[in-house]
Amino acid sequence: MTCTFCEIISKNLPARIVKETEETLAFLDIDPIQKGHVLVIPKRHVPDLTDMTDVEMNQVMTLCKEVMSSLRTAYNPDSISIIQNNGECMAFPHVHFHVVPRFTGDGFVMREPEITVSDEEMDRVARELEKNML
Repeated sequence: MTCTFCEIISKNLPARIVKETEETLAFLDIDPIQKGHVLVIPKRHVPDLTDMTDVEMNQVMTLCKEVMSSLRTAYNPDSISIIQNNGECMAFPHVHFHVVPRFTGDGFVMREPEITVSDEEMDRVARELEKNML
């Protein structure tokens, strides 16, 4: 399967690039949530965030920060959301961060949780995750 983002990186597919470094790429999302919606990706094909090196993570987050600064100057948003997607089940199985300018009343919301978890279960989950932290 061909990776759309890798095709953009190799310039086989067009994109409106806002910044490119040796290791990262930022470009406009073709199906934006809001005007100025940017995707930030590592250039190395990485399907899952846990496969990124610490250096790659730092480079991608640095570019996210630069995009945020540019969005603030260009559009003066009320806030900025960063949404991270990764994993093989995603439409684009290449780690990517959505950097989205937000405005009061823009209508964008994350969907509400579909489950209820007891306090006891929340405590158990927190302990289990803490135990497995690197």
